[in-house]
Amino acid sequence: MKQFNFCAFVLVLGGSVAACGGGEASSGDTIGKTGTGGSKGTGLTPTEAGGLGTTGSTGIPAVGGMVTVGAGGTHGTVTYVASSGTTFTTGSTGVIPIAAGGSVIGMPIPIYNGGGAPPTPVNCQQASLSAATDSCQVELRCDNDDIFTSCYAQGGGVWSCSCSGMYSAQSYAVSGGTSKAACAAIADLCGSGTQPTATETRVCTTPTDYSGVGYCEFMEQCNVSSAVAPGVTATFQDYKYVNCSDNGGKPLCNCSKSQSSKSYELSSSITSTSCRTISALCDNEVVFSAAPTCQPTYQYVASGNCQLQQDCTTSASVAAGITALSSDQQSGQCQDLKNGNSACACYGNQKSIRFDLPSASTTISTCVTAQSVCTSTEPLVLADPVKCEATYQSASAQSCDAQLSCNQAATQAGQQLLVYGDLYVSCQPKASGTAWSCTCSSGANLATLAVEGASGWAVCTTAAQLCPAQVKVAIGSSNGGVSPVPVPGGILPI
Repeated sequence: MKQFNFCAFVLVLGGSVAACGGGEASSGDTIGKTGTGGSKGTGLTPTEAGGLGTTGSTGIPAVGGMVTVGAGGTHGTVTYVASSGTTFTTGSTGVIPIAAGGSVIGMPIPIYNGGGAPPTPVNCQQASLSAATDSCQVELRCDNDDIFTSCYAQGGGVWSCSCSGMYSAQSYAVSGGTSKAACAAIADLCGSGTQPTATETRVCTTPTDYSGVGYCEFMEQCNVSSAVAPGVTATFQDYKYVNCSDNGGKPLCNCSKSQSSKSYELSSSITSTSCRTISALCDNEVVFSAAPTCQPTYQYVASGNCQLQQDCTTSASVAAGITALSSDQQSGQCQDLKNGNSACACYGNQKSIRFDLPSASTTISTCVTAQSVCTSTEPLVLADPVKCEATYQSASAQSCDAQLSCNQAATQAGQQLLVYGDLYVSCQPKASGTAWSCTCSSGANLATLAVEGASGWAVCTTAAQLCPAQVKVAIGSSNGGVSPVPVPGGILPI
């Protein structure tokens, strides 16, 4: 299978580092065989390579041995001498092994794939705080998340702080206050689920602005500071990086921003102003209305299983002589079920859907139909009711968790489907009394409720029965948050 690296620019005082995550995990040789982890991440500075990151996590097996992308490794930590002659240490270790490697200062890295905006932390309370003269750690317990914050002294009254939870991770440079004050301020900020409002002027620089024959490069880096507590200021960085190259006579430009990236094709040669022109266009949203052009890249069918993969591109004119490009890798896979249907999944950049198709036997045409469920512009029309069944449960004295697999009949352009979604239950005992606080989540949909029970197992058993009526199940897409567990007799989410 192809290998892909996921990269993000990490901006730090004195330089930048490209943090690259692991490649795609390899497929298993047989149905359900666990693939190996993704390739190691790397850390690069303007002058030298960083050390290898940690190995990506093992992919999750699915039909025919297809596996999900391994989690990216953390990028290396290296030092180099900047033009000022000062030695800087660049590239902090990622706070969690996410596909983008180390966390970017001020840039929330989404690790949530449930569709829409990630859930906002609800009812966060400080569970623990430890502080020394040069470091601190805080843990917040929220109804729908646990958030960990840490700060480390950098000298001169500056702290490097980061926080991470189930849904995102971000970092800040903090000045002023003690380690305890810095940690408390950033923990409160992350627990609110919002970025601070700038209280100081946005300061932008262009550390890179170069053009040559057939090539140009441009970077804008902006510092945004905000008072987050008395005497404590947090600074996060926003960036935009553009490079254009001749690309064998077909000039191509790429623009990466803090939370997005775009590609553009030029109809004429690269000039000294090309990168700045693309930088301005990169701030604009692009609407792709043209039908994509697709090329098959992989096909497999045998023993009641099939898999298809294709690479698709589409374009849109955004200015005279400049065309925005969009690419998508689309896949479909199915396997026979004992009830005469095929359990299928399709996925691409925009959506992933799990569903059953009526099919006497799984053939390559079954996968063509499955793939079209994700690529079709026709709406998915759902029919009540939603049916849920518990597939997983665990409990201890301090917490319990459960997962339900839900399904609902649907049609799309006349095609009959049974689409699936996941509902997750997470409960923790309240500080006093016998009641537990439980969160029901599916995609971006959340609900909280208080449940009485003699044990964690009893609480989650009751909550699992109540949650389907408390929260709308995100039918059709893979849920974010807690890692899905195998559903007996079903197909694993992509």
